[in-house]
Amino acid sequence: MSHGNPSSQSDMAQAVARRLERQTILYDQGKGFEFILTENAVRWRPGPPELMRAQHDRLASMASLPNVQLGVIPLDREALDAYLHPFVIWELEGDEMLVTVETLSVLVQVHEPEEMAIYERTLERYRQSAIWSDEAVRWIQTMASKPGSTSTLHG
Repeated sequence: MSHGNPSSQSDMAQAVARRLERQTILYDQGKGFEFILTENAVRWRPGPPELMRAQHDRLASMASLPNVQLGVIPLDREALDAYLHPFVIWELEGDEMLVTVETLSVLVQVHEPEEMAIYERTLERYRQSAIWSDEAVRWIQTMASKPGSTSTLHG
């Protein structure tokens, strides 16, 4: 948490508790979630190996939920689009949509249909590059079980 704390929040326990509380929505079977991670994100090591094993276990656990789809884009797969920054596409009530882009210091909300369409096209390309579900979980578990794998970073 301290790595992703540009505002220097002092109460780390409170920040962790809030983040864990936000994750409870994943258990709401009335909502669906799709996550696509790059291999670099899975391998990023902001802490000791024990922390990373717990993170990988958490990913596998969440991927087992019926309303969660997990995809990983391994480095050995062709990248069909550039990865410039993370984003979230929210499907809201009715046909309303929203795209959010989180930067280091601000959350940008994209409302314009032409701009949202760019993110939708990019997401579709990411989907095509990804491995999914059980294959993604096996990939994470295999990668996590390799000695030194969580300390290897690719740039």
